[in-house]
Amino acid sequence: MERAQRSPKETAKMFLEKLGVNAPYGNLLELPKECELAVRQKDDIEYLFILNYSSQPVKINVKERMENIYAQEAWEGERMLDGYGVAVLK
Repeated sequence: MERAQRSPKETAKMFLEKLGVNAPYGNLLELPKECELAVRQKDDIEYLFILNYSSQPVKINVKERMENIYAQEAWEGERMLDGYGVAVLK
């Protein structure tokens, strides 16, 4: 029985997924490819900056109740982020 050959890129992706380093905040957020996540910490509080690089609104999934400090409201579940929008969650 012959096994399918994986490209080096596919193999690296598989290892990163298994180790959990390709989405270290995957337990908190699901983001589309149009978004970037930047994390900063101050006084033992993590701030998650979500940046939408698309001109179109995108759907994000917030898996744990977090405070959107710009909107001053709690976010949990599916939320929309405006085109070129930014959300800062803590």
